[in-house]
Formats: sequence, C-alpha cells, structure tokens
Amino acid sequence: MAKSLPLNNKEEILKYIPHRPPFLFIDRVSNLKIGKSVQASFYLDPSADYFKGHFPQHPVMPGALMLEALAQATCVLFAMTYPSEKKRHFYAGSVKVRFLKPVEPGCDLELNSKAISMISKGGVYEIWARVNGTDVLRGEMGCMCVYEQ
Repeated sequence: MAKSLPLNNKEEILKYIPHRPPFLFIDRVSNLKIGKSVQASFYLDPSADYFKGHFPQHPVMPGALMLEALAQATCVLFAMTYPSEKKRHFYAGSVKVRFLKPVEPGCDLELNSKAISMISKGGVYEIWARVNGTDVLRGEMGCMCVYEQ
C-alpha cells in the first residue's frame, strides 16, 4: 500500500525540490501517495507581480505558471518516490494540456499529478488543476530528472 502524507509548510517542501521563492508555486502538499499521486495547493496572492502585467484590466494566472506549479508538485512526488542524496535538476518534457477556465487572483489553486508510468529518471503523469472543485486545466506531462555527479 502506498504511503500517504502531507507536507504542511514551505520549509518541508523545500527539502524535496530545488525551486525557491519567488519561483516556488506550492504552499502545501495535502496528500501524497508515494509512487502514485500528489495533491498540493497554491494561493494566488493578488499582489503577485505577474498579475500586474497579465492582464492589468482583468488579471489571470499565466498558463505557463500553472504548468510550472503542476511540474513542481510532480517533482515532490518524484523526489519522495526516489530519494537521493545527489543534487537533481528536473525538466518538463512533452506537455499536452487543455486550459478550461481562467484562474483569477485570490483563488486557491489545487494541483494534482498522478503517475501513469514512473522510473528513476522520470515519467509520464496525468495532471489537473482545480479551483473550488472545478477543473481549470487537464492534461499530461512528461518529466525527467538529471542527477549531478
């Protein structure tokens, strides 16, 4: 049976992924089943710089940043499934997604990633994001991990 656990703060999350503020897009991991899936969340702070330019009259979260948030959640799943003392770099490869609804400031973005296939050098994941239980993005992402020597 897969182990399930939360990571309740950014300090815990930072132990598993190389991303750092201001480019960290996960606040909390609420459910993680090692080798299987992860559910995380990110609060879209209305004062975030990207909302000032995307778009000034009707701010929405850039799709590229939603994908980055999902990639970071996937990195947590990967890092906890394949622990290593070596420094790692993560890369998103192929991405097939559909953006279903715009995501506005002040929302809690729920981030989900489920392993379709995973090996120690990467994998393919079903990804989706939700706001208030409504899907805003659905797709598939391929990721790879490179270990430093």
